[in-house]
Amino acid sequence: MPLKFPQPPDACTKAARSALKLLPARVARTRSQTKVAMETVSRGTTGTAQPGLSARRRVYILDRRGITPGAGLKRAKAVGWRYAARESGGSSSPPLQAIAMVARARRHVFNHIDRGWLEQETVRTIKAIAKLHQFRSGSYEVCLLRIPSIRHIDALWLKNKERRGNFVVPISSSSTELMEGHPYSVREFLRIVRELASRQSFNNRPRHFLSLP
Repeated sequence: MPLKFPQPPDACTKAARSALKLLPARVARTRSQTKVAMETVSRGTTGTAQPGLSARRRVYILDRRGITPGAGLKRAKAVGWRYAARESGGSSSPPLQAIAMVARARRHVFNHIDRGWLEQETVRTIKAIAKLHQFRSGSYEVCLLRIPSIRHIDALWLKNKERRGNFVVPISSSSTELMEGHPYSVREFLRIVRELASRQSFNNRPRHFLSLP
């Protein structure tokens, strides 16, 4: 299969499975209960159930300082992993969700479960590009690239494992200059991103909810 999903550390996947098991769909928790659950899955505690996880992606964050000409995506920082999973329930086609793991102190810990639109659009984009002729040969590692400080850009970063020529496929953005689902060369993608950055006023204060994996 031309599109490859990298293998996360075993401890990361183990903790993600625990998160999916211990935080069932749409169950209200008190703040203290949520803290206990997060600490439990961060330690990798598991039971007998092995929830299905798929479409694993390493998550990279690129800030405004990393889009300088000639830098490519070398300054993108790996911050964690995301896994696709289906919510349990009686429906024949349960909703899709993402398990987000973040790298902290040389280990990966559970961060949050994303039941929003991003995971739906990510999987849809992966399925769409898998059908494109240019990706039917070769070997591309699928990663998630997030640029929250510039038009809230989320994209797939396709790393070519056989030869030079990586691609970036936007999933979403508040800008109309980036076409969702269109494969851009890294050079063309960053050219557009630099142009977008030059037009907007920039606030470098952390956007916590946008910086999560």
